[in-house]
Amino acid sequence: MAKRKRVKLGLKKTLGKAGWKIDTTQLMRRIFIAAVIINVLIGIYFIFRFRFGDYPFGFSAAAIAGVWVVSFFIVLFVCWLAVYVWLDLKAFQRRVSIENVLPDYLQLTAANLRAGMTPDRALWHAVRPHFGVLAEEVQVVAKEVMTGENIGVALHRFSDKYDSEILRRSMNLLVEGMEAGGDLADVVSRVGNNIQDTKILQKEMAANIVTYVVFISAAVMVAAPILLALAQHLLATLGSVAGSIDTSASTGGMGLLAFSDVSLQPHEFQRFAILMLTVTSLFSAMIVATIQKGNIMSGVRYIPIFIVTSLVIFFISLNTLGGVLGAFI
Repeated sequence: MAKRKRVKLGLKKTLGKAGWKIDTTQLMRRIFIAAVIINVLIGIYFIFRFRFGDYPFGFSAAAIAGVWVVSFFIVLFVCWLAVYVWLDLKAFQRRVSIENVLPDYLQLTAANLRAGMTPDRALWHAVRPHFGVLAEEVQVVAKEVMTGENIGVALHRFSDKYDSEILRRSMNLLVEGMEAGGDLADVVSRVGNNIQDTKILQKEMAANIVTYVVFISAAVMVAAPILLALAQHLLATLGSVAGSIDTSASTGGMGLLAFSDVSLQPHEFQRFAILMLTVTSLFSAMIVATIQKGNIMSGVRYIPIFIVTSLVIFFISLNTLGGVLGAFI
């Protein structure tokens, strides 16, 4: 019971980061129903695919039940994994959205403080509709303060909600400045300027390493598909040549070259090539994202681009090289 409560609490926290306003029990119920539906479809596929009716009833029933139970837990795990990946991605996007507008928000807050507003009023009146997620979170903080919550506690709760070091440090400095007194407007303005300078420095670093990004992208999306397509054609050519040579005609069955049937078929190599390109593109997109942005999550949008481009070039190369090699052989 305690473990279930901890799971629901962790799920609720994850939903809050992602901005999903849905009850945890309702979400768990929907995931369970989706897993059951998918599993029923898988069971129907296995029944028609493997024709269990040709076997004794006891064996067929046991096989279907075993497949259904095993696949249910696998499908349920995959569904939960997909939900958590999606929530993590949404939380990352919200965090990036907050960090992008945070310098402008702090500059407006500093201007309000210089105009003579109190810290809480300066924070609320600095909110603009185009701030998006940050505007929503500040409104939540404002509601908590209006109900009697300490402004420092509310701001710390807001900063701890997202895994953002920039946001956490900014809120800590803001709360410490309010508690210590002094020129709070100057502190807030300096924090906003430092965040802006950090972002500019990150963009300059990303521009300086664009050569590595181009090299990795070209190797994965162009060079690798062409080489794998060439390898598949050479494999097919070698198989046809080996099949056309009569090795028994040579003296004693031995000659200068000994050919045997090629064990790896071209269609099997094509499956391997597709799998290799998919996996390579996946990790290459993560590497490019790490080089450019400093984190893997920002490279999620690169993954389909890398995979689709590499596979398209692979199949184009298969058709093109087939015609070119066929003209020479």
